[in-house]
Amino acid sequence: MEILLVRHGATEEPQTRRYGDHGLSDLGRAQADALALSLRDRHFDVCLVSPLRRAQETAELLVRGRGIPLRTHDCLAEGALGQLDGVERFGVSSRRAAATAFSPSARRW
Repeated sequence: MEILLVRHGATEEPQTRRYGDHGLSDLGRAQADALALSLRDRHFDVCLVSPLRRAQETAELLVRGRGIPLRTHDCLAEGALGQLDGVERFGVSSRRAAATAFSPSARRW
């Protein structure tokens, strides 16, 4: 068995400057298309993917037109952002708020 791990392409997050589940930027879509082209001759039985939008978009571009099933697994998602979800990166007023948002109890692994 061979497993290939792929990270999602670049996201819109730097442009929005907000934490959260962002889609791919134009660069991210170009990165996914380039990777798909480089993997076109490799056989895959299945593509396991995180439920996050950026991962879904990357995976869809990788398997487009290949008949490879996408299977979404919640366990592949990163931890919850808690109180920081949707907050501007520079809008977090204290370390305590950030510590609370990223506390182990806020994670859903």
